Amino acid sequence: MKGYRFACLRGASILVMGIAAQPALAQSSNAPGLNSDAEIIVTARRKDERLQDVPTSIRAVSAETLEKLNIRDFKDIQSVVPGLQLTTSANGYSTGATVRGIKFDVESGGTNPSVEFYLNDAPITSNILFGALYDVGQVEVLRGPQGTLRGRAAPSGSITVTTRKPDLQDYGAYVLGTVNDLSGYNVNGAVNLPILKDILAIRVAGYHDKGELDRVYSIANSANPYSRTDSYRVSARFEPTDFLSVNASYQKIDRRLRSFDQVASLSGFNSAIPATNPVIRPEDRLGVTNGYKAVSQKSDQFNWSADLRFSGQKLSYVGSHSVQHNRAISPQDAANVLTSNTPRTLADAARAEPVCVQNTALFGYPGSAGEIEQCLHNRATQDSHELRLASEERVFGMFSYVVGGFINHYFTPSNITSEQAVLLPTFLGGGVASYVPTPIIRSASSTEKSLFGNVTAYLGEKTELSGGLRYIHYHAVDGLSVNGAVKPGNDDTFNTTIFAASLKHNFTDDIMTYASVGSSWRPGQRAVGNFSANQSALERSFINLAPEKSTSYEVGVKTSFWNRRVHFNVSAFHQDFTNFGLRGPLVSYINYTDATTTQVATFNFIAALPVKVDGVEVEASFDVTRNWNIGANFSYANGRIKNGRTACTDLNGDGIPDANPGTVQVSQLPANDHVSACNYNGPSTSAPKWNATIQSEYSHGLTDNVNGYLRGLLNIYPDYSQDISNPIDDVKAYSLFNLYAGIRTADGAIDISFFAKNLFNTYRALSVNNSLQSIGIQRLQPPTFRTTAPETLSANYVAVSSTAPREFGISMRYAFGSR
Repeated sequence: MKGYRFACLRGASILVMGIAAQPALAQSSNAPGLNSDAEIIVTARRKDERLQDVPTSIRAVSAETLEKLNIRDFKDIQSVVPGLQLTTSANGYSTGATVRGIKFDVESGGTNPSVEFYLNDAPITSNILFGALYDVGQVEVLRGPQGTLRGRAAPSGSITVTTRKPDLQDYGAYVLGTVNDLSGYNVNGAVNLPILKDILAIRVAGYHDKGELDRVYSIANSANPYSRTDSYRVSARFEPTDFLSVNASYQKIDRRLRSFDQVASLSGFNSAIPATNPVIRPEDRLGVTNGYKAVSQKSDQFNWSADLRFSGQKLSYVGSHSVQHNRAISPQDAANVLTSNTPRTLADAARAEPVCVQNTALFGYPGSAGEIEQCLHNRATQDSHELRLASEERVFGMFSYVVGGFINHYFTPSNITSEQAVLLPTFLGGGVASYVPTPIIRSASSTEKSLFGNVTAYLGEKTELSGGLRYIHYHAVDGLSVNGAVKPGNDDTFNTTIFAASLKHNFTDDIMTYASVGSSWRPGQRAVGNFSANQSALERSFINLAPEKSTSYEVGVKTSFWNRRVHFNVSAFHQDFTNFGLRGPLVSYINYTDATTTQVATFNFIAALPVKVDGVEVEASFDVTRNWNIGANFSYANGRIKNGRTACTDLNGDGIPDANPGTVQVSQLPANDHVSACNYNGPSTSAPKWNATIQSEYSHGLTDNVNGYLRGLLNIYPDYSQDISNPIDDVKAYSLFNLYAGIRTADGAIDISFFAKNLFNTYRALSVNNSLQSIGIQRLQPPTFRTTAPETLSANYVAVSSTAPREFGISMRYAFGSR
């Protein structure tokens, strides 16, 4: 804790260093500071409003803030939005978000996240947004249940990204480049071209990024981690009359990744465990696999919209079509035990790889060199259409409304092949005799149709009462084939209605209070991976979950003081969930390979659990002087599960998960249920209960046309525990500090910035998996040379993830005309 406090003090001191020494502040012009977001215009309620006037908790991140803080990666938006956690899963391409203590499990949640994502007002899968961030006009993070005004129902919030629209009047362009000391660089820019002044314009933007990803290397492979992303976007804007406007855009992203799983020696967390050779610490940023993960992501997104204004009303249409093509290959020998103990060349010449072979070209992946692999190939499409009618002028002088309909179709077929090695007996050398592939083909599609409406009544000039409903018809179908055998699929249809209501009152023009209540709904999650031929009722309850429902309550105050130089907002909320899907750790169960043959297998089941969340969010900003501003944001969310029921390994039947069950036999598991169940009481997410940010900027005129500036961003995280059944994943408190210094011209056309991210090189292991890195194998058993039951080989390494390393760099921006 002493080091944590010292780091916080160092960061805070740098934020204000030099301020007290300034006898007077320059009177030269200055661009708005980092905290001018409080005056930003947002569209949370489907109309343009000042952020301070919206009766809900919103964090708006402007394009200017993204550039000033050198936010090049979509995940880094969480650094300026406390309570938001953006994650990428171990497979390298699945992504998700945690807001208000509720996490979306990218591996089991399917296409129904707890936080919905939007690009130019149309729903989009999150991994497309994670792919490239450039030429953005604004990002809005809306907290709390969503759905009666926009797109799809989401229990925790929504994140909307709006790209810059073409300017109908002026030519212009910009280019922004960044180079860092981590072998990375990023270049993006845009050109604005008015074709017919005030009527038609196009905007062309491009993006190129290259680097060493997370800088995790392997002791068994000389290849470097690698990431490369290329993208471009073409946007068009057409306004032939005052009452008609049309916008359209096309975006393409091509992203390639090469990475190693980061590991650490378990002996570093548990002294009773024998040390591995070599000993690897979390801060070493190392992996041990001979092969690497290779991922290729390609996507195409089309967005189009039109607004027709008549008689004080606005008819709007928003449509989208997106296609994603993902290929991935990853080594399955996570501990590299076969490389060190077993010759691996015997079966390579005759190896059959029906799916993997198409992926071996990714970065020259050495698939045929003997690595046990898992390969994925999928092509997902999403289409959405929304038509709505809204009032731009009050009806009867006291009402406004929004009504509409929405259709979303999502098709997500996938093809996964996992390999298992079959080894020769030891007296024949113990080499790999064959690679047994298990192809898993899954088809899944969902269609959501909904009708929604919201009415706001203006009770005088200071009070608003708003209420809305959304009726949802949801239909989902999925099918599954394993090794050519068709497994039972699901065909689900649901009809439900959600609601939202709020009361807002302005005591003055600068003091507003509100109270709101809202509900949300998501279809139940599905877990894929347990292919037992005989599943018990209890087992199925941990695979196919009932729909999730939730209700949220929120109160808040938004204030401004001193001629709006100070903004202070605070909100408090409570949310109740039923059937919240939480994925657990790997547990043992009885797997039926056919009607009578059993063996022990492991799977990470999901469970439908009751969750309660209580929290507080605080935002404050202060324009101290014309040239100095400071802001702070705080988020607290305590999500907890009480008396939940989860799958577990419980060999002694005491209702408590076994910490180290060792080798499990079929006879030790429940004969009728096939898997044990334990009571669970604990947190609903692995994120910290609270975190805070402090950001500040000071600017000083160097000449009549050039300003110098110093800005800082401090992120503070407390001590927190994660999985209560994992004694080694607790995280000690820490803070991360970014510092920026540079010069810019008064008109903002030229900006040169030097930056240091994680200036003090703070390191924390953010996750530690309590399960050993391992691989499943089979052996040929003499004298019949039939394969034995599957067994597991492991080494005393565990998977970890950590904070990003320190980064020094320089960014330069040049712009002219319309930007």
